Amino acid sequence: MPTITSVGVGSGIDVQGLVEKLVAAEGDPVTKKLDRKEASIQNSLTALGVFQGALTEFQLSLASLKDAQSFTKMSLTLSDDDMLNASISGDPDPGSYDIEVERLAQQHRLVSGTFASDLEAIGSGSISIQFGEFDNEKGDFIVNPERPVKNIFITSDNNSLRGIQGAINDADAGVKASVLRVGKGFRLILSSELPGATNSMRLKVNDNDNIDTDLFGLSTLSYEPGKLNNQGKNLRQTSAGLNAIIKIDGVEIESPSNSIDDVISGVTLDLNAESVGQTVGLKIFHDKAQVSSSIQEFVNQYNAFIQRSNELTSYDPETQEAGPLANESSVRNALSQLRRALGTDFSAVNSQYVSLSALGLDTERSGEQKIDISKVQAAIDRNITEVSQLFSRTGSATDPLIRYIAATDETQVGNYPVVINALPTQARYIGLDVAPSNIVVPHDANTLTLRVDNIKSSVITLNSQIYHSLENLASELQSKINGDRELSSKGAAVNISVEGNHLVLTSQRFGGTSNIEILDIPEQLIVATGLTVKQGQPGSDIQGTIGGNAAIGNGRTLLGQGDARGLEVEVVGGGIGRRGTVSYSKGVAERLDKLVNSFLDTDGLLQGRTKGFTDNLKNIADDRNKLAEKLEKSEKRHLKTFTNLDALVGKMRSTGEYLSRQLAALPGARSQTNRQG
Repeated sequence: MPTITSVGVGSGIDVQGLVEKLVAAEGDPVTKKLDRKEASIQNSLTALGVFQGALTEFQLSLASLKDAQSFTKMSLTLSDDDMLNASISGDPDPGSYDIEVERLAQQHRLVSGTFASDLEAIGSGSISIQFGEFDNEKGDFIVNPERPVKNIFITSDNNSLRGIQGAINDADAGVKASVLRVGKGFRLILSSELPGATNSMRLKVNDNDNIDTDLFGLSTLSYEPGKLNNQGKNLRQTSAGLNAIIKIDGVEIESPSNSIDDVISGVTLDLNAESVGQTVGLKIFHDKAQVSSSIQEFVNQYNAFIQRSNELTSYDPETQEAGPLANESSVRNALSQLRRALGTDFSAVNSQYVSLSALGLDTERSGEQKIDISKVQAAIDRNITEVSQLFSRTGSATDPLIRYIAATDETQVGNYPVVINALPTQARYIGLDVAPSNIVVPHDANTLTLRVDNIKSSVITLNSQIYHSLENLASELQSKINGDRELSSKGAAVNISVEGNHLVLTSQRFGGTSNIEILDIPEQLIVATGLTVKQGQPGSDIQGTIGGNAAIGNGRTLLGQGDARGLEVEVVGGGIGRRGTVSYSKGVAERLDKLVNSFLDTDGLLQGRTKGFTDNLKNIADDRNKLAEKLEKSEKRHLKTFTNLDALVGKMRSTGEYLSRQLAALPGARSQTNRQG
């Protein structure tokens, strides 16, 4: 407000004090009303923040229960975990095993001869690296069809020992190359990155000097196990590729790796040097204690949340004191929705445990949950699947060859019968009848191109040699096709088998996009392989119904419609016809988690109310500004009024004094004064 610097000059009245009192009398009631309103909103806003914090803490307890895998979690113990490492890597069955380790798997290693320099040029051309196992009896190198061939090109830019080392390592060929100084010279060391007999290396060199097996140029790095030393077998083996050998309950098993994950389903065994010669006991069991612990924690956190909510929303009729959120409809609405979720009926998917109450959880008068942990544990032991369906978002199939994949928010809870009308197929190409052995692939007719799953390959080049069996040729061809960059970069691959005297190419993909077509192949290679320019039989998608409605087939998966919309299952085997049921459940923990998220979302129930409080505080701030402007105007108005009055009074006083002086100066007035004196 402006400061009054000169007031009451004419009247002697305290104009400043009078104006201040008038302005205060006008503004104080409104200010106090705004103060009370602001304090109330701030109190509610703080309490709402406390409520949301308690809700968030409760939500943390839902994390494990809403995950269906928490209910099927398996654990394991070892009699001596220093001798053997083991871990859960899938979905194992309970059981006990005695594991004896006889030998570790070993990597294949090769070493070159000695070179005077590691920087001088050796030669140029290409090195083809393949993996497999040499058959000493037949004299054949049996290609590992699961490991694609790698072609490494050596030019004038990388044709030194160091350059070749870098080219091999950069190619990600599954081989580690290193150069060692040995005395006054240098040697190239090659190690297969994977151990095992079928991961042994073969290096076939295409030397630009046109001689691929001598000890000159790039061919000095050739290693073809079926050839003579220094005549194609020019590297020296320092360590053979060996499989690990273990016995499980007395049954001998070989593995190409020291990390064995395909013997005991869902369990990975990691062998080490201390394992050899030792027998270790392994026990796999269902970790049901963790499930009951998670349910107990859920109840504890829910009760803590309810206790805090009761404090914030309470009302005492005797004292007539209410909690800061007693009249907050958004909070009452949220609590009501949470309580309804706890009372969800699950008879659509469960036959025994159709509610939390049936499991051993009951709601008390205060709203808290009372848990009978012994009853809960008995339910877990009796039917863990139904317990899981009470809490988590889960799906399960009664047919072991049907796998639940996913569902969406549109999917309705229930049990859905599955009927398979047609199984999915893979594209299949059958070659012509050919000789079963001593198959000659000539060097001038050893290429072909094909299309797999609508992806065109680069030119595929087979090794020019005599294949002693059609199976060897099949392995070689599969390795070369699956190693093609065009196909592998887009996930297209084939399996090649021998049926009678025919090569059979099968796409690794199921469904309508699965196809195989030979595009170009020379006549001599047609004679050798039986492959000719044509299309094979294309694949087809699965056909069937879920819940009585026709499902959408894609490869091996079915996507439900109707009430089952969004429900996706994969059929990994079995036949046509009725295939049991698929159950889908949105459990309590899943529902509660989604509710909490909806409350706390930007446009959610509680966040919307928080925004309302914040907006009200802004409005109060605006009202204060408006009040200040109004009072400032009032002050100016009062100041002007009283200033004018003061001036008028001063003027009147001055006039009076003048008149008094004039009257006093009159003769009669003077004589009268003298007489009186």
